[in-house]
Amino acid sequence: MSVSFHHFMALAKPFLEQYGYTGIFAALLLENLGMPLPGETMLIGGALAASQGSMSVFLVIPVALAACIVGDNLGYAIGRFGGRKLLVRFGPNVGITDEKLTRVEDTFRRRGGAIIVIARFVEVLRQLNGIAAGSVGYPWHRFLLFNTIGAVLWVGVWGVLVYLFGTQMEHALVWFKHGERWLLFLGLIVGAVILAWYVNRRRKRQTRTINDAGDQSAAEAEGPG
Repeated sequence: MSVSFHHFMALAKPFLEQYGYTGIFAALLLENLGMPLPGETMLIGGALAASQGSMSVFLVIPVALAACIVGDNLGYAIGRFGGRKLLVRFGPNVGITDEKLTRVEDTFRRRGGAIIVIARFVEVLRQLNGIAAGSVGYPWHRFLLFNTIGAVLWVGVWGVLVYLFGTQMEHALVWFKHGERWLLFLGLIVGAVILAWYVNRRRKRQTRTINDAGDQSAAEAEGPG
């Protein structure tokens, strides 16, 4: 797939002409809510339109930023009030036990800030960011902070910098798009390794606990002597 700015502009232009700032807001809000919509395309297209004078950057940027924050927080609410219940109820059918969910929650609490910010720049993870954080019970006030930081950085890169530097940013876009799939792949590998490590450590702890309990029971059975 082409990743040139002409490609983004060709995709976004019909929607921008018909819906303007409302189209940018709707696309970004729904994408951050978890739907597979081209929010990034609309943001880049809006920034390019602003650089050409057909839109105002002073509206494109705050509209995009508001949509990102509101959309992710709605996704968080869905995950918080519905996602975990579904995982607890149906998760065991696909191997997601309460123990595994608890371990994921612990990992998210320790590394959640970095995960939330980095996920903003990776397609698919960006769409699921809020829902995932809500599902594992990540504290909302911390999610709001790191989500806002991530949104400001993301809109700054693909909104402000595209508006200011135009074609120079196109080279960065090409590089990033080619590297994005590998970044997602690397993230999945790291996640799998972390999960395997936690499972292995948990099993070792359980084995030690069972062995210690057995030794204690044997000692009590022998009595003083």
